[in-house]
Amino acid sequence: MPSIPSDVKIVARIYANVRGLANVCVRAGIADNITQVEDFVRGFTRGRTLFDFVDVGPGKDRADEKLIGISWTPS
Repeated sequence: MPSIPSDVKIVARIYANVRGLANVCVRAGIADNITQVEDFVRGFTRGRTLFDFVDVGPGKDRADEKLIGISWTPS
């Protein structure tokens, strides 16, 4: 996108139950096996300095609880 300055930094943080997500992806035919999704998660996190995929583990509202604790204000 030419209108975005080249020095802009993009931060991406994903909160999910990785094992649960992997199981859903396999059942839906998106991935052949759980390892594919786990490999994607590791690659996503290692791909860029400001990209994180946070595994919150199983449990209702675990990702929500992580987000509630974040205070972020754009500068």
